[in-house]
Amino acid sequence: ERYGVLALALAVLNYLPYLDGGFRTVISRMTLATTDPADRACLLEFGQKFYTRLGFGVVALALVAMTIYGLMPGARAENLPVSFFIVFGVANALLVSANTQFAVFVAAQQQSRVYILYTLGAWAGVNALAWGLARGWDLWAIPFGTLVSAAVTYPLGLRWIKKAFPGLKIFDPTTGENFWKQFHRLKSEAWFCFRSQVTTVVLYSADILIIGYFCNKAEVAVYYVIMRLVGMTRSLLQTGGEVGWPFLAQRGGGIREFAIPWFGL
Repeated sequence: ERYGVLALALAVLNYLPYLDGGFRTVISRMTLATTDPADRACLLEFGQKFYTRLGFGVVALALVAMTIYGLMPGARAENLPVSFFIVFGVANALLVSANTQFAVFVAAQQQSRVYILYTLGAWAGVNALAWGLARGWDLWAIPFGTLVSAAVTYPLGLRWIKKAFPGLKIFDPTTGENFWKQFHRLKSEAWFCFRSQVTTVVLYSADILIIGYFCNKAEVAVYYVIMRLVGMTRSLLQTGGEVGWPFLAQRGGGIREFAIPWFGL
């Protein structure tokens, strides 16, 4: 039953990587489609500036949100310290920030590296979780597994980013005229992408929120495990689309003889 306390928080945290403001998809598409090296460099530079600031925001939001969650009656009834929820939230926020940075590989036509990092992170996290549970760490094994996953993948991902884009500054919180120029250029299309992301999060997390309201904690935990298995299957099916859209973007995106058969499949 103690794992049921975390199910609602996990339901939202697991979908945080999809809430990136919509800019990453637009930046990747336009970077693949452009033939101007200067425009490509400006797009990539804007992306790093935007997601550096977003990464700080995600960590701060997770810190505040999970502190509040840890002080709520349901969490307090389990006699878990607030520090646990803080570590839990920050660990997930760091992993979210890492995964958001990894998406830049799509613009470099190196999607395989994204999948390698995700797979490596998943295996590292699961093994760290099992190791912690075997040593009696109980719920503390969960944030430990997440931290290990981030610690294994983040440095490798940053090294690959520097190799793919040698002149790109990975962490850059500064803004300027060019930043706001690109922001206003992309914001309308990014807004449509972001609305789709929000819809996806609501679609795939509303059920566990409803279950959490009407059912006891043990049932929530069991339901969450089942939905995670369903989510893994869905992610596998989504891989074709995630690989396919950069391929289409580079070829213009509107050529029916490419687009219709691919997405039909």
